[in-house]
Amino acid sequence: EGKSSWKRAVTLIAVFSICSTVYGDVTKIVEGYGKTQWGQSLETVQKAIPDGTVKQDNRQGNVMNYQVESDGRITAVRYTFLEDQLYGVRLIFDLTGRGDVRADEEGWAIINDLINKKYFSNAEDKVFLDTKKFRIDVEYGDKGQVHVNYRSFAIYYKAQKEAKQRIREEQIATDQKRLESERYKNIEQSEVNDAL
Repeated sequence: EGKSSWKRAVTLIAVFSICSTVYGDVTKIVEGYGKTQWGQSLETVQKAIPDGTVKQDNRQGNVMNYQVESDGRITAVRYTFLEDQLYGVRLIFDLTGRGDVRADEEGWAIINDLINKKYFSNAEDKVFLDTKKFRIDVEYGDKGQVHVNYRSFAIYYKAQKEAKQRIREEQIATDQKRLESERYKNIEQSEVNDAL
C-alpha cells in the first residue's frame, strides 16, 4: 500500500507540473489582472490601484469604468464593473514607431502575436479559457492606439443575472408601494373603479 500511495503522489505531481506548464499564464489571467481579481468591487480595486477616474457608462447605467492614466506605451488601463463586480480590463497602448496613422495595423499585429504566444500557444489554452468563459482580444483604438481586452464572462453573466434580480425586486417593491398608497385606495373606492 505504501508503494501505491507513493506512485499516486508522483503521478499527481507530474500531472500538476504538466498542467502548470501548459496553463501557466492562462491560469493567472482567469484569476485576475495585475493587482486585481475578477469579481472585486470598485472600492477594492481603487484601494489597490489609486489615482484613477470613475465614469458611468452612459449606454448601461449599472456599468462603471475606472480608468488609470499613465505615461508611456500603456497610456491607460480601464477596469470595467457590472453590478460593482470587476469583469473587464482594457489596456490602451500608444506604440512607438507607428508614424501618423489612424489605425496602427502593424502595432495591432505585433500585440496580437504577443497575446497569441502568451495565452494561445496550444489548443489546450483555448479550451481552458473557453471553459472558464474568458476572452482576450486585441482591437484598434482611437488615434492609432491598440487595445487589449481581458473579460471574464463568468463574472459578467453572474453580475447580469444579479442585476436582473435586483431590478425585478425593485419593481415588485414599487408595485407593492403603489398598491398600499393612499391614492390607490382613494381611486379604488371612487366611482372610477365602478366605471371600469
